[in-house]
Amino acid sequence: MAVQGEPVTDVHEGDMVAAPFDSDNLWYRAQVWTVEDNKVDLYYGDFGDSEWVDKDRIRQLRLESNIMVVLSKYK
Repeated sequence: MAVQGEPVTDVHEGDMVAAPFDSDNLWYRAQVWTVEDNKVDLYYGDFGDSEWVDKDRIRQLRLESNIMVVLSKYK
C-alpha cells in the first residue's frame, strides 16, 4: 500500500488506519485495538498480525481503503 492520508491526530479503539509493519516496514490497513499514551496496539486484519506502534506513525485511510471484507465459509 502506498502511504497516503493525513496523520491521525485523534485515534480511538476500533478506528481503521494505515500503519507500517515492523518486520518489513511496508504499510498496511490496521484496526486500533488499544490506545495507551503515545502508542497504539494495532491488528493487521489482512494478515492476522498485531503489534504496538507509535501514534505518530499511523495515517488516515482513504475511504475506499477503509472497507474490510469478511469472508465466511458455511456448511
